[in-house]
Amino acid sequence: MTAEVAIMNKEAIALAADSAVTFKDETGQKIFTSASKIFTLSKHQPVGAMVYGNASLMGVPWETVIKVYRNHLGQKTYATLSEYSQDLISFVSNNKQIFSEEEQRQYVENSIKGYYQLIEEDINKYINETINKKGEISDKSIIEISSQVIKRYFDKWENTEMLPSVPMEFKDTLKKKYEKTIELATKEIFGKVPLTYDSLNQLAEIVVNLLVKHPIGLTGSNTSGLVITGFGSEDIWPSLESFSIEGKIGNYLKYTKIEADCIKMNLQTAATIKSFAQNDMVSTFMTGTDPNYQKLIDRVMKEIYSYYPQILLDHIHFQDKEEKEALKKLLDKIGQERYNENRTKLEVYRHNQYINPVMKVVEGLPKDELAAMAETLVSLTSFKKKVSMVQETVADPIDVAVISKGDGFIWIKRKHYFDPELNQHFFANYYQEVDTNGTKPSEKTN
Repeated sequence: MTAEVAIMNKEAIALAADSAVTFKDETGQKIFTSASKIFTLSKHQPVGAMVYGNASLMGVPWETVIKVYRNHLGQKTYATLSEYSQDLISFVSNNKQIFSEEEQRQYVENSIKGYYQLIEEDINKYINETINKKGEISDKSIIEISSQVIKRYFDKWENTEMLPSVPMEFKDTLKKKYEKTIELATKEIFGKVPLTYDSLNQLAEIVVNLLVKHPIGLTGSNTSGLVITGFGSEDIWPSLESFSIEGKIGNYLKYTKIEADCIKMNLQTAATIKSFAQNDMVSTFMTGTDPNYQKLIDRVMKEIYSYYPQILLDHIHFQDKEEKEALKKLLDKIGQERYNENRTKLEVYRHNQYINPVMKVVEGLPKDELAAMAETLVSLTSFKKKVSMVQETVADPIDVAVISKGDGFIWIKRKHYFDPELNQHFFANYYQEVDTNGTKPSEKTN
């Protein structure tokens, strides 16, 4: 896991990210505190990127993907930030050197088996619950449980729209292309589970949908978050776009655009604070309430307004049952209205007392203060993990950068895996460019 923050105002955008990365395998997990998550997207233009979630795309580190793209981009510029995003997505989608057909096939096989195992575990859970309750279970009951569980997964995927990055006809192509893979995975995972003909067909549809759809709220271990931010050549104000990216299938990149945000002249969007991955402490700082505690408050409030009318009516003697039902409907309606009204009051108070005052200050922060604020918000999450009885999935050191129209991408704090004093050639070569004759600028003579 990780904690990342982007803070924008009219002058610049500040980025901050921790260094923790979690490595997992079948034997357990290990947390390292040396991961790089902020990158320059161009050596020459004010554009940067942050990565969270899975640090790799189909086994290829995002650091490698971004730096290969950066070399591909060279000195090319785009008018808007959105064009940089589109070009990067297009580059990853069309690059066959980084993601070969064999790697894509392996990714599909692993995705199918992994999701089938998830469904099988769900089936076994209900089977074991029935056995614990009744002491035994019949084959008929196993078939019924399996059918119900598979149907539930099938309905969820069928009601999910296709990703805009994948053409409609591609679904049928995948089904035909991976028919044998689906059949072998079904036998391997569900070989001991009695399944109906309908369930077998639904399983095949589920995994094809898995490859071309992305239900809201579903984030798997393969999913990476990508944030692209900065200025296009014609952008006056900074902007930001974020994506959820899973993998590449049949030379189509499976991704979803999560949001796009930009600074505008009107006061409502003169500043913005975005947090990614673990954002509980940032939310607490901004709203004055821990997000999980806020959810509990909302749930308790709703229960009070929902259950109180029934409790009240149960203590009143009614001669007429219809009169009681009519009064209950009226009280339920009043309760829902009061709940919505009071919830709105709390939301207005939260904005007026916590969010708006902070955002007003952020609007006018100079670049160095933007950087300090971004670093502090990530540090809060790191400190909370450090003093809590949980794994430290957010940890120092914190990398910090500021991107502005005039100064470009500036590192405020940056860790190196090497000693900069011993590697001056790295910095000397960083901006070296090769011209059309293959000659470096340093090799040219006057």
